[in-house]
Amino acid sequence: MKKIFYSLFTFVAALSVVSCDYHDPNDGKFTFDSESGWVEFGDFTDTYVLSGAVTEFNVPVVLEAPVNKNGLEVYYTVTSVDGSIDAITYSGTAMVPAGELVGMIDFSIPATPFTSCTTFQIELTGTSSSEVQVGLDDNSKPITHLVHISSRDALLGTYDSVEDDSFNYETVVMAGDAPNEIVVSNVYGVDPASETHLFLSTFSRNVPGIVTYPYYLDNYLFTDTGAGDIYISNDFVTFGVAEDPIESTYDACNGTFDLSFFLVYGPAGSPETTTG
Repeated sequence: MKKIFYSLFTFVAALSVVSCDYHDPNDGKFTFDSESGWVEFGDFTDTYVLSGAVTEFNVPVVLEAPVNKNGLEVYYTVTSVDGSIDAITYSGTAMVPAGELVGMIDFSIPATPFTSCTTFQIELTGTSSSEVQVGLDDNSKPITHLVHISSRDALLGTYDSVEDDSFNYETVVMAGDAPNEIVVSNVYGVDPASETHLFLSTFSRNVPGIVTYPYYLDNYLFTDTGAGDIYISNDFVTFGVAEDPIESTYDACNGTFDLSFFLVYGPAGSPETTTG
């Protein structure tokens, strides 16, 4: 696991220039006063689901059209990429309700955790309207989407932890009481008997999974002879450690964590941090 006390974010803007003689293959096909348009998956490329913690989830499909007066059916196929999809329930048809431009593709899975990771691809194949096509003719709009289903059990076990690419120690991840809770021993590499409670996101878009932390006073780490009781926190903004949140993430299918946190000590009313 990786503990990060400070982080630098860099934003880069890109400018695209298109030649004046560029021919748009979709020019003239869609007007501003009709229901003509196309369906796509928008900005979301991947969905990540934690089995054993949820039994239902959905994937949004976007209708790009000026209006949607009567509602629209969207047809799709599901194909296995890795693992079996036999336990996954779906209909093959999604509905974009009248007056709206986003519909949901609904899925159901068993309440029991999957024994292995499963990945499948959704592909949009058609609609109920001759005026609405799938994607654009130049293939510039996404019509496929990947869904990854994992389980907390895939994350349990012993890890070789690395702090700031230099300090190595062993960490053990155990199951917590809640279906998305884990208990991590020796998360800081100081006390092998210490236990830190963390929670796994049950559903996420575009990132494998988010790790959240309880209130810092509920996450006692160890006692230092000089500073007293030491706690762990990821609330960078509230404590003034960083201007923006710094997420901790997990990837159950690859069995990896990337944890970012800091230590808190001192009286509850006026705590101090290891960075400030």
